[in-house]
Amino acid sequence: MNTSYELPETIEEACLLLETDGAHALAGGVAFTMALTKAQLQPASIVSLAKLSGLRGVESGEGLVIGALTTHAELLHNPALAAYDPLLPLMFSDVGNVRVRAVGTLGGNLAYADPRHDPAPLLCALGAEVVLRSARVSRRLPLESLAAGPFQTTLGHGELLTSIELPPRPVSRRTGWCKLQSSSLDDYASVSVAVSYEVAGGRVVNPRVY
Repeated sequence: MNTSYELPETIEEACLLLETDGAHALAGGVAFTMALTKAQLQPASIVSLAKLSGLRGVESGEGLVIGALTTHAELLHNPALAAYDPLLPLMFSDVGNVRVRAVGTLGGNLAYADPRHDPAPLLCALGAEVVLRSARVSRRLPLESLAAGPFQTTLGHGELLTSIELPPRPVSRRTGWCKLQSSSLDDYASVSVAVSYEVAGGRVVNPRVY
């Protein structure tokens, strides 16, 4: 099967290309390349996101807005994440290895929906939402609703994940995150758990466990 390679310059153009049957988005390419080499993907067209502007970086205000093409390494070293929750840079420092962190993107990681990946549990515990764009409309949903199962998402035909948003952090919020690896430190997590809760009147409220 012949595979075309597309290099759109706008989000709208990318979404239109992704409406084509057999089209797959290419972000950092870490999981995508592994899926290709294992013949788990046979794309009719590869839509590279490399030229799209406005999808990289972190905006900080009351909460955080993270561009989907921001790499794990960029997030690891971004002071806004450490200020929001010190566990975030700790978690991103544990994603894969230095090569994976250098090119792998947060949006690509979440859209691949591998249950062994690191970012989703902690981001879900922090109440993250994702913004999804098509050529005509945009919508947002809780990150916990993005994955429909292992390697399956609720992304619609022609939709692209453009940003991840974290809400204002309550002063009383507490968080925890850990993972267990069965072999090397570069291996996937066997178990990854994240929790968050708030304290009000000496009681735990709004607990979240992922």
